[in-house]
Amino acid sequence: LSAETGDSCGDPRAHSWLDDAEQVLFELFGYDAAKKRELSDAMLQTCQVCFDEKLGAAFEEFGQCGHRFCEDCVKEMIRVHVQSGQVTDICCPRVDCRKGVAAAVVERLLGSDFYKKWYRLQVKAIVQATPSLVFCPRCERYGDETPVLPMERDGNADAALAVCDKCGYSFCPLCRESYHPASQCVQQGE
Repeated sequence: LSAETGDSCGDPRAHSWLDDAEQVLFELFGYDAAKKRELSDAMLQTCQVCFDEKLGAAFEEFGQCGHRFCEDCVKEMIRVHVQSGQVTDICCPRVDCRKGVAAAVVERLLGSDFYKKWYRLQVKAIVQATPSLVFCPRCERYGDETPVLPMERDGNADAALAVCDKCGYSFCPLCRESYHPASQCVQQGE
């Protein structure tokens, strides 16, 4: 027998038909996960929120943690929190978990209008938690709220600078006027 493969051992039986073993392994794991989900979707499960028994296909993965609850409960929980403006309180109902909901779950269950409201409230909560954030005045004029994190220039608070990543506008984060490094901001003393 002659080895027609380029294998270093010279044994034709050692030739792999796999071009990319890593890709094949990735596909096997994906196939395994899909089969497990298919089996789970066909079995009766009990929702840990409403305690109703439903087919697994009626369950929704909450998000970051992977815990599953019936779609009706997840949808209603998110809807109530978004309507009340308490989006930072949306977390996994399991007491031992409490991880946040995935954005894709919010959009899939509640549609784009509620998703946009949820997203705006999430950004607002982040901005409120970061008091140094300011909004670009140029973007605001065009109806867009673009948060900008100001930077201090060489430790000099008089020369505080904010540059919008979206439109490139350089402005003073204190008075929100055009950047004025040569003069002290009128808002500085307030």
